[in-house]
Amino acid sequence: PKDTPVWAAHLMSSPSNADEVQFETDRSRFLGRARSAESPAAMEGDLSGTAGAVLDPIFSLRRRVTLFPGQRLQVAFVTAAAESEERINALVDKYSDFSACERAFDLAWTHSQLELHHLRVQADEAQAFQQLAGYMLYPHLALRAPARRIRENHKGQSGLWSYGISGDLPILLIAIDNARDLPAVRQTIMAHTFWRVRGFKCDLVIVNEQAGGYAQDLTESLRKLVDNSTPYTGTEKPGGVFLRTANTIPQEDMTLLFAVASVVLVAARGGIAQQLGLINDDLEHAPRFTSTSKELSETPLSLPFLELPYFNGLGGFTNDGREYAIYLGPKDRTPAPWINVFAHEHFGALTSESGQGFAWYGNSQSNRITPWNNDPVSDTPSEAVYIRDEETGAFWTPTPLPIRDGEAYRTRHGQGYTSFEHNSRGIEQELTVFVPMDGKNRPVRVQKLRLKNRSSRRRKLLVTFYADFLLGTTREEHQKHIVTSWDTQSGTLLARNAYHPDFASRVAFVSSTPRPLTHSADRAGFLGRNGSASNPAALRRKNVLERTGAGLDPCAVLQVPVELGPGEETNVNFLLGEGGDVDEVRSIVSSFRDNQTIERSLSTTKEWWNDVLDTLQVDVPDKSINFLLNRWLPYQTLCCRIWARSALYQSGGAWGFRDQLQDSLALTTLYPKAARDQILRSAQHQFEEGDVQHWWHPPGDAGVRTLITDDLLFLPYAVAQYVKVTGDTSILEEEVPFLYADILKEGEHEKYFQPEISPEKASIFEHCRRAIEKGCTFGPNGLPLIGGGDWNDGLNRVGIEG
Repeated sequence: PKDTPVWAAHLMSSPSNADEVQFETDRSRFLGRARSAESPAAMEGDLSGTAGAVLDPIFSLRRRVTLFPGQRLQVAFVTAAAESEERINALVDKYSDFSACERAFDLAWTHSQLELHHLRVQADEAQAFQQLAGYMLYPHLALRAPARRIRENHKGQSGLWSYGISGDLPILLIAIDNARDLPAVRQTIMAHTFWRVRGFKCDLVIVNEQAGGYAQDLTESLRKLVDNSTPYTGTEKPGGVFLRTANTIPQEDMTLLFAVASVVLVAARGGIAQQLGLINDDLEHAPRFTSTSKELSETPLSLPFLELPYFNGLGGFTNDGREYAIYLGPKDRTPAPWINVFAHEHFGALTSESGQGFAWYGNSQSNRITPWNNDPVSDTPSEAVYIRDEETGAFWTPTPLPIRDGEAYRTRHGQGYTSFEHNSRGIEQELTVFVPMDGKNRPVRVQKLRLKNRSSRRRKLLVTFYADFLLGTTREEHQKHIVTSWDTQSGTLLARNAYHPDFASRVAFVSSTPRPLTHSADRAGFLGRNGSASNPAALRRKNVLERTGAGLDPCAVLQVPVELGPGEETNVNFLLGEGGDVDEVRSIVSSFRDNQTIERSLSTTKEWWNDVLDTLQVDVPDKSINFLLNRWLPYQTLCCRIWARSALYQSGGAWGFRDQLQDSLALTTLYPKAARDQILRSAQHQFEEGDVQHWWHPPGDAGVRTLITDDLLFLPYAVAQYVKVTGDTSILEEEVPFLYADILKEGEHEKYFQPEISPEKASIFEHCRRAIEKGCTFGPNGLPLIGGGDWNDGLNRVGIEG
């Protein structure tokens, strides 16, 4: 509430009057559902003129102009921001005059020249600095530390802290071992200053690698250089310059410094421009694919008809309510992604009706194996299964995204699985995705692709699996730390992120049955420069080049050839998951090597969910209520809310004290174990004083201590309801520890930290008593004080002072 609001404006300015001006503020209208800026719907008609509150706002202005032969027209697009409505209106008035836009460019050029003169930076140097800044944001293998050094690093961000470096900002490192190379260091400091003046903050680390008695002399020279050249950036602080001597740093810490740097310069190689000249952006490619025949016209294969109760034009329940089927004709799209979540206690995945989603282990926010994209408009593709005809070169996907084929698609969401049906080009296709609930509950997502040749000729196909690797929270934060490798023994692509603070030792994997013919972990090589999942460059070549290792933009690509005679059918299976080590990965992969095992696992998964959900059944005249109460609501409560704690719009990953206790109450009859486990888990996040963590992130359990007052009272409420429904009074005697931490200071509303486990243990009954006692706060008139509030997010901060 204390934040200053930001006002923004977007306008067009021109010396000539516009024939017509149109505008759009709704991104979904501009792009179109399941479309992107590559082919926006706005290019196919007029802009809608939508204004006011929209879910996904944009700025878009369009004007129609008439140009006669030889005529010249100038248009300026201006985006402005201010702290008040009056100020933004003044900026709009000013820049509506095209001459003001021209003056702005002139003044910016003049200011830039004066700034370069003041910083003593030449124009060619400024250009090199700008180019180098691009590699700070988008690291290039040629400017990183050697792949061997990145691969050898096994330390995380906390390893930087003892050297005064936070690791929160990009790091530029320059190594020097001879005083004759001081000019290169001086120029690097100039680049660092140049960036800082323009608002780009990063840490510059200068490493003196000179050995022997001359190291001190070089250090002194470097210190004088730094002291005289850093008035804008400072030293030994975030965004500043850090001078370190290699012979005082353990080898493993030196490896860490080099491995985390976005750019590593070597002073002996010359200035910045010279080192930039060593970059070769020409990608090595496999031979181009050459077609041997033209694409033949195949008889369209329609999908089997399904009678769907409550069909809404796109989807409806199956007759037994156990599946929700979505039928997408050639131009049909759901208004937003309609997703399904499948998970167990430690691992899970989700997928939309278009086949897009992500997978995680342990924490759906901090350890995403593949990227989470909460884009309800485009449903941005980050993974796909492709099918290519090896005679014609045509390629497509069995899911509506990333390549939308001309024939219809059907998506069937069920409990623990989703199936995609699509028939095209004479091939019947069914892709089933599930997370096994087979008793062992291994951390793996299975994709079972069934292909049947419905044409009259023999078909040669190439099935390609593609997924971006993340192994963390965001690609920007983690991609440069991911190291990939190929495990010949199991035929599996492996990836690890040793920089992860909680999951550094774990190994992500992708494998297939049959064993892949080729593999790659090079995203740039697969998609191509400025490429996308809707048109990957590698599918226009014979195969992918087998590239794995450190320093790549990481992904997983497996290619499996398939040959089918008329009427023949086969399965291609893909596994994606994360194991504790390589041995566990090999064990998981070997467990799903044959089709029969995968079929049994899918069948067992369906049976597990049926057993749980059939425990309580209601029967009322309205079948839609039956479908929801008997299947979908309890399924989503357990799978999505308790286990996954993730969906399309929010991927929190954290346990909420109130939220998950509240959710668990719906399971006291269906699956009382989940409710009991949640009560015990939540009680362990109560402080000795009786208040609780509002939320916390596993596995480290860092979270927030707050003044919110409804959380703690959900513990006795949930316990009372659990005992009432189950009759299990033994839970009252269960002993679990408290948390220990300093209480919040005066005026401190919340604090994020990792608390200690208290040596004090107490029964669940005592935990409930302390919660009630802590919640019983009264004012001078004997009325209860609401405190910080929250109360299901509806009354937050009402009584924050009381």
